[in-house]
Amino acid sequence: MGIDVSIRGGPHGHSLDVLPNNALRVSLTPTPASDVRKADVQNRRAFTALLADSSGSTDLTVDGSSTAVEFTVGSSPTEIRWINEVRLIFHDSQMNITNAESRRFGSAAASPGLPNGLLLQSCQDGDCADLFLSGVQSIGDFQRYAALPSRGIVSDVGAITSSIDFLMIAVCLPVPLGLYPGTIDDLTVTVQDDLSNLTLFEVQASGWREIL
Repeated sequence: MGIDVSIRGGPHGHSLDVLPNNALRVSLTPTPASDVRKADVQNRRAFTALLADSSGSTDLTVDGSSTAVEFTVGSSPTEIRWINEVRLIFHDSQMNITNAESRRFGSAAASPGLPNGLLLQSCQDGDCADLFLSGVQSIGDFQRYAALPSRGIVSDVGAITSSIDFLMIAVCLPVPLGLYPGTIDDLTVTVQDDLSNLTLFEVQASGWREIL
């Protein structure tokens, strides 16, 4: 005799047969690889978020010279967040990365830049790593950290107004950072200088999320 068995999550066609000698024969029909890929993709969505401080503010034009201010994006209880790119966006005067102004940090600091520097850090499973080799003290330092200089840095002098420049730094992570539910995993930018003179400074994290 034969008994047809269906396993949840897989296709019909699995079978359990009792042979004449009372032995059992189990036949399993594998799920097609295309179905597995389709199910995996269906649970994925694009993810973009602005890093925020403890009050929810996404404005990094703060004074962190006395007490450092952290801006983070953390985990969610309903999804796994994967981050593979971080974008730092500035609007300010004197933000031309191709000339002597690159030794400054816009209007926040004259040459040779910020005293302490801007930090970018990832934490996963209690293991924290600095994504910048050292604190970024001048906008020229970003030349050392953008993974693809030809595409990782966008500098447009006078783009916002005749005296306000646009600067975007894209930092590509060599391995995506996973932020898992129920953990304190996060991505953090730490401001430890006075950046209150900048016109705009925000940090975007992007990648994808897996809905649970």
